[in-house]
Amino acid sequence: MKNNYKIFGFFVSGPPLNSDDGLEEEIKAQQKSLLFRNYIWGNEGMEDLLDDFDYRNYGLDVELILLQFYLNPNKYQLDYIKKIEKYRKKEKSVAISFIVTDENFFNKDQRERVNFLVNSIIQDLSKLEAYLSQEKLDTRISMLIKELNQAFEDNRR
Repeated sequence: MKNNYKIFGFFVSGPPLNSDDGLEEEIKAQQKSLLFRNYIWGNEGMEDLLDDFDYRNYGLDVELILLQFYLNPNKYQLDYIKKIEKYRKKEKSVAISFIVTDENFFNKDQRERVNFLVNSIIQDLSKLEAYLSQEKLDTRISMLIKELNQAFEDNRR
């Protein structure tokens, strides 16, 4: 049964193509996109693993933490990607951005890729905790991190 109160949402962008890229570059970009999306939405992907985390268990101010993944962004995109976006009061949401590159993901083996995703999410949730406390929001990110660590550990067994 799908959780209608899940705290995590996912967004994946890229890899971008230039207007002068040929068919070979387009195919490589599509392959990388499909590969990464499988780690998010595929069987046993991050979405399935994080589906049970109900925002009601962590406070009233944040109902959605959007995890945004940018695959091999170009220099122009990098100028506009914020690590943690401003809290959206009306939506009760906040977004965290992750830069996914050949060096930190695509050139790695399966275990290293999963570790990258897990470690990045945990580390950036810690940064989000500091941001939310500055904004005086009541979401208990430390509790969420603790439960996420447990879920990731249980999943690795």
